Amino acid sequence: MKKNNNRFKQTEIGLIPEDWNVVRLGDVAELLRGVSWRKEEANKSGRGLPIIAIPNIGIGTLNFDFRHFLTREVSTKKLLKKGDILFVGSSGSIHNIGRNVLVRFLPLDKISFASFSALIRPEKSEVTSDFLYYLINSKWIDFKKFTKRAADGKYNFQLRDFQSNVTIPLPSLPEQQKIARVLSKIQQAIEQQDKIIEATKNLKKSLMQKLFTEGLGHREFKEAEIGQIPKNWEVVKLEQVCKPRKEIVQPIGEGKIKYIGLEHIDSGKTALQHFGSDSDVRSSKNRFYHGDILYGKLRPYLDKAVVTEFDGICSTDIIVISTNSNKAVSDYIANLLHLSPFVSYATSTMTGVNHPRTSWKAIGAFKIPLPSLPEQQEIAHILSTIDKKIEAEEKRKTALKELFKTMLNKLMTGEIRLKEIEL
Repeated sequence: MKKNNNRFKQTEIGLIPEDWNVVRLGDVAELLRGVSWRKEEANKSGRGLPIIAIPNIGIGTLNFDFRHFLTREVSTKKLLKKGDILFVGSSGSIHNIGRNVLVRFLPLDKISFASFSALIRPEKSEVTSDFLYYLINSKWIDFKKFTKRAADGKYNFQLRDFQSNVTIPLPSLPEQQKIARVLSKIQQAIEQQDKIIEATKNLKKSLMQKLFTEGLGHREFKEAEIGQIPKNWEVVKLEQVCKPRKEIVQPIGEGKIKYIGLEHIDSGKTALQHFGSDSDVRSSKNRFYHGDILYGKLRPYLDKAVVTEFDGICSTDIIVISTNSNKAVSDYIANLLHLSPFVSYATSTMTGVNHPRTSWKAIGAFKIPLPSLPEQQEIAHILSTIDKKIEAEEKRKTALKELFKTMLNKLMTGEIRLKEIEL
C-alpha cells in the first residue's frame, strides 16, 4: 500500500486514512442465507418457530408481526441474534435487494429468517455491529453488483461471491464506536422528526373531524342527513357550490407554462410543492387558474386534492374544480375532499379495472356541510397553519437526512476523523 502526503494511503479499495486497515468482509463477519422451507411446512397458528418475511424488513426497522411458523427445528446458526444485520437477498424488485436492518432486540428467544433473506453476523472482536451496519449502507458496499436475475424474473443475491470478494476499510475499535455513535444520534433525530410529523398529522385529522362537524364556537346544532352540524349551516351537494373547468389546451412545449401531473400532487396535502413544465408533455391537457382545485380522479383512494397558486395546465386524470366565490372558499372545499368519508365515497364510485377512476358526475353528488363564507375562511386558515407546521417539520427531516448522508460518506472515508474527539 502506498501512503500519500496527507496521511492517507492508496489501497485496493481506494484512499483511506493511513491508520485504517483493509479487510475481507468474510474474515470479520459470517454471512448466512436464511432457512429454505415449503408452504406445507409452515402454519399461521402461532405455534412453532416464527419466521421473518419480506414485509418484516423495512428501511432501518424490523417488524415482528409474524405471519408464518415452521414446524421443524433448524440449525442454531439460522436463528437471529442481537447485532445481526438482516437484509433482503431475493426479490422481484432489484430495489429491494440489500434493504437491511440491524437487529437491536428480539421479542422471543428463537426467531428464524426465510431463504429470501440473508444476514451479516460480526464474528470478530475488531468490528462492531453498529459500525458494520452503517458501513454496508455507505459507498463501500454495492449489493446490486452481486445480484443476478433468475429465469423466474426474481433477483437473487450471490452470497458466496459477496463474502469472498468484498473488502472494507476498518478503523480502530474506538473510532468505529465514535462513528456509529454520531450516525446513531442523527438517525435518532430523524426518527424523532417522524414522530413529530405523525403526531401533527393525527392532530390535523382530529381537528378536521371536529371543525367540519362542530364548526367554531357554535352552541346550537341540528340533525342533518350527513349527521349533526351547527344550526345555521347548510347541507349542499358539491356540484351546487363548485363546477368542473373544461378548458382543453395543446401544450406548445416552450417551457413557459407550469404543468401539474398526478406525480406532482402529494397525498393528503392541500398545497402544491412540485410541478413540471409544458416542455415535459405533448398531448392535450386541462387548463387551470389560480385558486382552482386540482382533484386526482385516477385511483381516488390516493387522496390527491390541492389548491393552485398559479395558472397552468394539468393531466387529464385531474379534474379542475372552480368554486363559486359567493358560496364557497377553495381551501375549505379542498380540505373537505381529504376527509375520510369523501375519500371512501369517491373510491366506491370508481370504474375500470387497470386504471380505476371516479368522475365529476359521481363526486359532484356528494353532500357537504356549508358554513358562512367567513367561517369557511377561518376553518381553512386554522388547517393551513397546521399544514405549514407539518411542512416545516418535513423540511427539517429532509435536512437531517441530507446531513446523515453527508456524514455517512465523510466518516466512512476518513474525510472527517473522530479519533481525537471526545464523545
